[in-house]
Amino acid sequence: MTEKYRNKKNKGVMFRRRYKENANQPDFVGSFTIENGREYEFAGWNATGRKSLKPYVRLRVAPKGN
Repeated sequence: MTEKYRNKKNKGVMFRRRYKENANQPDFVGSFTIENGREYEFAGWNATGRKSLKPYVRLRVAPKGN
């Protein structure tokens, strides 16, 4: 049961990190695959709007393997 999970086209997964070694690490990590089969990784950080004080998630997306 050590098969690597592969996303279906135009689908992805995101997981909440349970442990962070420092405050700069993302709160969420995941990956997705677009229609042409290219894979991307993304990371998300919990944030709060300065004026609205509404919570949101700030994202970073990069091609997988970079």
